[in-house]
Amino acid sequence: ACGTALLGCVPGALAAPGFTLLGLLASAAAVPAVWERARVWREGGVRLHGILPRPWQAILAAVLAFVSFHVLVLAAAPATDWDVLAYHLAVPKLYLQGGTILPIPWLMHTHWPHLMEVFYCVPLALGCEQAAALWHAALCGALVWAVFRAGRAELGEGAAWVTAALLALQPVFLAVAPVAHSDGAVALFHFLAGLAVWEWSQRRDPKVLFVAGLLSGLAASCKLHGLLLAGTLSVWVALRPGPGRQRGQALGVYLCGVLVLCAPWLVKAYRETGNPLWPFGAGIL
Repeated sequence: ACGTALLGCVPGALAAPGFTLLGLLASAAAVPAVWERARVWREGGVRLHGILPRPWQAILAAVLAFVSFHVLVLAAAPATDWDVLAYHLAVPKLYLQGGTILPIPWLMHTHWPHLMEVFYCVPLALGCEQAAALWHAALCGALVWAVFRAGRAELGEGAAWVTAALLALQPVFLAVAPVAHSDGAVALFHFLAGLAVWEWSQRRDPKVLFVAGLLSGLAASCKLHGLLLAGTLSVWVALRPGPGRQRGQALGVYLCGVLVLCAPWLVKAYRETGNPLWPFGAGIL
């Protein structure tokens, strides 16, 4: 935890020294947990809950509240980010003008999956451009909340506060959260997919695994890189202990969930470019 915070703060120190200090504060909050963990290991125990003092939890809660306010203010401001103006909001504006999801040969970003940009059509149609950034900020907030809930369930409330603060104070998170991008959605859906796969590994319920596939499919529908993330979970599912036939069936269930949602985007890319994974493998496919 401490190492993640320090590495994340190095690039941010050049552009946002204030948030770098907050990141170091979150890292410092992890020190009592690490110290206590080392003491428990020395004593031969396995106690993970309640290892962060209450005052530190209050401090981290205040830090998260400040980050939320910071993201909210920036998201409510007019868009100035180049990516947002060039395609994240430009694409839905063109779709609204055409009345459909139409091919735009001169805008390469329309050839790969862009589910979030389709969602952004709704606030743009209502004349509220800032709502797109607020929607993305809400998804990033949901990611922090999901990390907090998962940390509390597995490691206790103290670890949950530390993990949530470390995530929220990463410079890349602070840069992406308040703008109308798609990265927050990809991260949220992939994290939830990972949790679902972990739940399946405990219960072996195929319905849970199919839900995991749907979540990975949502991630891949937001950004093509989500397919790579789905591939990592596919390997994990395939390598779980058990008979080969059961592992194959489990992998099939997961991949069906992935393809149900992302296959239409791959078909769209194939029809427009002749390559479902465009621009990757352009010289092969």
